[in-house]
Amino acid sequence: MVFRSKHAIISAAGLFGLSACLSIASTVAAVPGDRIARSSAETPTVASGPEAGERRSGDQDSRRYDAGQQHAGEQRGRSAERDRIRVTQVDLGLRFTVASDGSIVGLRYLRTDDESRARRGTLRDEAGEAVARVQFSGDADSGWQDARFDRPVRVEKGDTYLATIGTKTGKRPGLSGWSLFDRGRIDADQLVDAARVLRIAGTDTWRTSESEPTRSGIQPLFQAASPDPEPEPTPKPDPTPKPDPTPKPDPTPKPDPTPKPDPTPKPTPTPAPDDGKFPGPDNTGVPAGTKLTPYDGPMTITKDGTVIDAKEIRGRLVIEASNVTIKRSKINGNVDSDTGSSSVVIEDTEIDAGTIQGPAVGFRNVTVRRSNLYGGKDGVNCGTNCLVEDSWLHDQALPAGADWHNQAYLSNGGTGVVLRGNTFQCSPRDNSAKGGCTADVSFFGDFSRISDITITGNLFKATPGGYCGTFGYNSGKPYGTPSKVVVTDNVFEPGSGGKCGYWGPVTGFSGGDGSSWSGNRWVDGKAINPAK
Repeated sequence: MVFRSKHAIISAAGLFGLSACLSIASTVAAVPGDRIARSSAETPTVASGPEAGERRSGDQDSRRYDAGQQHAGEQRGRSAERDRIRVTQVDLGLRFTVASDGSIVGLRYLRTDDESRARRGTLRDEAGEAVARVQFSGDADSGWQDARFDRPVRVEKGDTYLATIGTKTGKRPGLSGWSLFDRGRIDADQLVDAARVLRIAGTDTWRTSESEPTRSGIQPLFQAASPDPEPEPTPKPDPTPKPDPTPKPDPTPKPDPTPKPDPTPKPTPTPAPDDGKFPGPDNTGVPAGTKLTPYDGPMTITKDGTVIDAKEIRGRLVIEASNVTIKRSKINGNVDSDTGSSSVVIEDTEIDAGTIQGPAVGFRNVTVRRSNLYGGKDGVNCGTNCLVEDSWLHDQALPAGADWHNQAYLSNGGTGVVLRGNTFQCSPRDNSAKGGCTADVSFFGDFSRISDITITGNLFKATPGGYCGTFGYNSGKPYGTPSKVVVTDNVFEPGSGGKCGYWGPVTGFSGGDGSSWSGNRWVDGKAINPAK
């Protein structure tokens, strides 16, 4: 790592520790002895006399002018460096190795008295790819704030992960001078080989401190695996006495033959929904005849009003600008909009999110229209200011051995969501790691209250999950009482079990507080009543 000004060295001191900074400063100050000797030997001999004096005076003026110009340039460079450092968006975090088998169930963040904004924490694998995310509320009191994942991430002894949080360098409440790493003490019994890391936003390079830290304000919530209890020995049964021989019965006379019953008529099959009415492969995604060309623009969009049209995009597209539009395109990756000012509209687009443990589209200020979304842990994960309409969300990813909980649509809390005229289907079946579908559509009050939600005119396809829809009420959640949840005119497919989900069509609808339920039915037109 190269530091080009004393300000960069000072900033790094808080992150990498004082000793590392002193080492860097010493390296900058050191000059090899042979260079000093060579400089002395090469100094020209100055002649004496009036001519020499005149030349010396002129040379001094010239040198003073050159030195002034150089000093001004250095000042401008240092000022520019300060400005750059002041506004740089970075991910700060802790690289660690788990000391035993278990699960990482969430992250914890040590909030200071003068912080007031919400923050997102991310658990990443050793390569820096996001494994799970949590949201830390902005209205919490100072001190440790715990946030749990939708489901735990199983880890084994020796696995390496990163716990990170996004912020900006420079002077700002709570994180000025990298003070994140002057906070809570690390539990050395659970985490070993801990190291501080940072990454400039929009890059793939993680920089690692060489010194082992003892403190960090962002840490994993680790839960050790419970040892399997040793089974008690099964007592040997007493030997069973041999029974007396049973006398042979008299032969039973053969009964008269029973007449064959009339054949049972085959039941009338449940009518399938009118697929032409709902989104599917023929009316979502890239319109027929569209010629796609490779996308060669930035993968982090920072220019407001950017339009991407008829492109083939590979990788994760990060939205950090407002009013971004992606249309008539194919994305082999995912779209991430997760800053307060970012917003994106996705239209007539196909997104294959592959096997990432995250959504094809997330996480706020998102509009999706007439699009075909598949792959990823979830189709869309969006909490606030979300509109999904006339789209097909299906066939999520569940790798072998993964204990993910899948959904076509997921919200862990938020407001201002409209789901209109879509086809939702959570497809993965339960695996040996207890992974599988939760529901087609899930609303959970994990990080904030569910409110102002409209779910209308959608098709809920039969799912191997517990329910087709869960709509926010859950007394076991921190924000388990939703408000203004309107569910109208949706159609539910019964499937082979006749209930849409394993347990039933819906749960978590409490009613009251502005909520309403009407016109929801099975594909044969029979009404469906809400369930709490």
